Amino acid sequence: MSGFYLEMVRDTIADLAPQPGGWVSLRRLRAALPAVPRETMDAVLREIDRHYGVIAPEDNQKVLTDADRAAAIRIGGQDKHLVALTRAGNDQ
Repeated sequence: MSGFYLEMVRDTIADLAPQPGGWVSLRRLRAALPAVPRETMDAVLREIDRHYGVIAPEDNQKVLTDADRAAAIRIGGQDKHLVALTRAGNDQ
C-alpha cells in the first residue's frame, strides 16, 4: 500500500473530525475521497486500525442509512462504520 494514500486518508480524517480524535463516518470519508478505489481505501483503513486509530461499528444501528451500510468495512466478522485517529500521522 502506498504511503501517499495512507497520508491522504489520515489527513482527510483529521479534517473531517469534529475535534482531534473525534469520530468520522466511513460514508463521509469515502465521499470526501471519491478518487480512491474502494480496495485501496479498505487497505488503508485496515492499516489505520492496526497502527493509527480505531475503526468501530455504530452503536445505534437504527440510525444507519443505506449509504452508511454500503460504506462500512468488515473487520473481525463485523461491519464497522466509524473511524477515529489516536496517533499523529508523523510518528510512523
